[in-house]
Amino acid sequence: MAVSADELNIRVDDEEQQSFSNAVDKYFKTVFGEDQVGLWEVLQKGVIQRLPTGYAVGECTTDLMTLSMYAPESAAWHEAFHRVTELLLTEDERSVFYKIYQDKYGVSDPRSVAEGLADLFVDYTSRVGLPKNGKFGKIKTFFKSIYAGIFVVRKLGIKDTRKLFAFFNDINKGAYRTRTVSKENEDRFNRLFDGYLHYTVTNQTTGQTVDL
Repeated sequence: MAVSADELNIRVDDEEQQSFSNAVDKYFKTVFGEDQVGLWEVLQKGVIQRLPTGYAVGECTTDLMTLSMYAPESAAWHEAFHRVTELLLTEDERSVFYKIYQDKYGVSDPRSVAEGLADLFVDYTSRVGLPKNGKFGKIKTFFKSIYAGIFVVRKLGIKDTRKLFAFFNDINKGAYRTRTVSKENEDRFNRLFDGYLHYTVTNQTTGQTVDL
């Protein structure tokens, strides 16, 4: 995924940095479990690496999710989605969501599908928010999901939108936290993605990489 430079957060003071780190920890612990803290890290400054397509501020590998301190909060959602979809789902489960995207958006390249699905998940989470506890919170989430659905149902149809949104909600609730990475998924990830998926930042006006 590529985001514009104005979505960066150059967090310089200790309070901002600690707040971001705490938010990332809380989200990843919800999705992957309290005992899985070794699955992610937040770099205290700088970017992960410079790529031809931009600066990487988020990265998912088979072993680790890494975020730059400059990354927007949505980068955490993005990398979590990649880990669940590419490394924790079975091939049969994943193929359902891949087929939805491939059929509706006309793309077949696995990296493009993986990033496109992640973009839909980030958009869903930004519109609906993270799951809330209690009856009122669940009702609020329900109505927000209807609002979010308006933006994709014309493309995907009601049935496929409901499938995707149920999956998205399950991720944010931590429904896959007890799963482990299979050798089959690890080999597939390394083969299709050369070992990593990145969240990059570009200047989308000029198309050039931003200076950080």
